[in-house]
Amino acid sequence: RRRLDELVLEVLRRGYGVEAEGLTYLPYHGDIYQLVVKLPETSVAVDDLGDGARHALVLAMIAALAHGTALLLEDPESHQHPGGLATILDALLSLAKENELQLFISTHSLELVRLLHVVSDEKGLEMAAFFLERDRTGKVEARRISPEDTGLLLKMGLDPRFLDII
Repeated sequence: RRRLDELVLEVLRRGYGVEAEGLTYLPYHGDIYQLVVKLPETSVAVDDLGDGARHALVLAMIAALAHGTALLLEDPESHQHPGGLATILDALLSLAKENELQLFISTHSLELVRLLHVVSDEKGLEMAAFFLERDRTGKVEARRISPEDTGLLLKMGLDPRFLDII
């Protein structure tokens, strides 16, 4: 009823240059159907899209359907072009705000953290970044890192991903 497919299609259009007009299922083999993206002159199976577009499609679908809960995402930047990553983050954070979702995202990507700070600020969402460190006994400690601290470390030529070393 809410045409959540339009959100997914917009992610494909803006982030991946796919001229998506719709989504549908087509017979694949016997009683098996596959999800396809309808294009102006043909259709393409979602499985035939690039890794980034497929991954973004799944993330957008899950976030569009979830309400009042938490989503745990591991390395959402994997297989993503920077433009696609910015688009999917924009969509994810919009859905997080609209659907009252709390996102927990693990990453090793400074680019993702920077984009999250920017998009969170634009959407009026609170964002916190933490550095997790496991000691020799297996105990994990979390340290909150502010955007200012991250920026200062980078200006000094230090990579905040290596706080356990520096």
